[in-house]
Amino acid sequence: MVRALGQRGVHLAVATSSSTSHYRLKTQKHSWFDLFEVVVCADHPEVKQLKPAPDIFLVAARELGARPEQCLVVEDSLAGVEAARAAGIQCIALPDPNLVGTGFENVLRVIRSYADLDLND
Repeated sequence: MVRALGQRGVHLAVATSSSTSHYRLKTQKHSWFDLFEVVVCADHPEVKQLKPAPDIFLVAARELGARPEQCLVVEDSLAGVEAARAAGIQCIALPDPNLVGTGFENVLRVIRSYADLDLND
């Protein structure tokens, strides 16, 4: 999905509650993370509060040069969904199957896997 979006010229960001060192450790073996133009981690100097506060998404949107209402978040945590809503960003939820129905109702869409997304929608 990331490659397909990048090929379409979609600007991509990661907004993670992980520290920069943990993000690098978790992503170092996955070259497709290099396709993200912006990475905002928990220790970014402009992130004062973590999810469910909107800070991390607002910083990511600004660094992409986009207004929050122009963005779309794909989020796997309830705190992330709440942060996206607080930032004024539409959200698609990809929750753990054990969490479906526990706060993920107020999103654009709930999916079970990235394969559920039709990039032509």
